[in-house]
Order: sequence, then structure tokens, then C-alpha cells
Amino acid sequence: MNRNTLMILLVAALAGIAGILAGTLLPGPAEPPVLSAGTQLGEPRPLPDFQLTNGDGTPFTRQDFNGEWHLVFFGFTHCPDVCPNTLFLLDRVVAQLEQSGITPPQVVFVSVDPERDTPEQVAQYVEYFNEDFLGVTAHGSDIGNLQRLTQALSVAYEFRPEGDGYTVIHSSAVLLVDPAARMHAIFTPPLKAADIAADLALLISN
Repeated sequence: MNRNTLMILLVAALAGIAGILAGTLLPGPAEPPVLSAGTQLGEPRPLPDFQLTNGDGTPFTRQDFNGEWHLVFFGFTHCPDVCPNTLFLLDRVVAQLEQSGITPPQVVFVSVDPERDTPEQVAQYVEYFNEDFLGVTAHGSDIGNLQRLTQALSVAYEFRPEGDGYTVIHSSAVLLVDPAARMHAIFTPPLKAADIAADLALLISN
């Protein structure tokens, strides 16, 4: 083996060792936290521009999500079981996070039944579960905005005849929206307060 060949082999060996060391010492991309109840989106989904109405009549828009974590749930105030059960559960989630010294996300309940749910009624409804919860809905020309928001977040709902009136079949998922107004994670049934609180402790601290 001549000197030139030996030098080439030595350089190749050193390069290989350097590559191994770099792969060992340099940090790789952060792994997403392992969640108990939720599913973190691989790529957060930006919310579209929209305008709904708060209980006090003021607009509720995409900008209201900026700078703070939010938990968003879609339903209607005449809901016999899923909506009240979920809002009671979210109240427990908030309490558990506060007991752990973690600032909980702002909970927002969005009514998909503006025909019966006025902004004032929605606000009064959520205050029964927690006075800090926000209740919003479409009002007048906001109907198209509601549909734009639900479609962007893949939230399904359907009106079905029931007796002399109708009921609403709707998604029971709870969505986590990050401070950049993007859907960050989703929680689907069965929902357990302790598991959701544990997941949120991981997600909102990263």
C-alpha cells in the first residue's frame, strides 16, 4: 500500500468518525410529547379570518386567539347531554391545571345553533359551568363566518327534525388553539379530565 492510498484511507476514516460524533453529540429535532388523551397535529392548522359575536354584542374574531392558549368546543345550548357534560369536564380540567400552578387555556364555547342561541343566551349558558368561560355564536351576517370556521377545523354538525322542532348532531371533540391562532391538538372521546389536564401541562409548557 503506497503512501497516497494510506492517506486517503486515513482521511475517510476520520471523516466517518466525525460524522458519528456529530450525530451523537448534536441535538436532533425535538420529539413531540406522548399524549394520553389528545392528538397533536404534525403541522398546526391556521384558523381562517372570521367574525362571531360575544355575549356582550362585541365581535369575536381570529385576533382574539392571539397570545393565549384556548380550548374550543362547538355545540348548542339545547343539547341534552354532550355539551353540558363536556363543559363540566372542562371546568374540572381548568381546576386541575390551576391546582398544579399552570395557567389554563381560555375555554370558548361556540354555538352552531344561532337560530335559537342568541349571543346573550350562549354567554349565560357557559357562565353556569364557569364564569370565566366565553360563549360566542353567529349572529345575523355571521352565519357564513361560522361555517367558514367549522369547515376549516373539520367540525361537523347537522340539523335533524325532532318532535315539533329539531336537534343538532355535532362533533364532540375539544380543540386546542395555540397563541398563534392555529389548531394545535385535538381531544376526542372518551374524554377524561385528568388525562386532558396532563396533556395540556405538556403541550402548553413547550
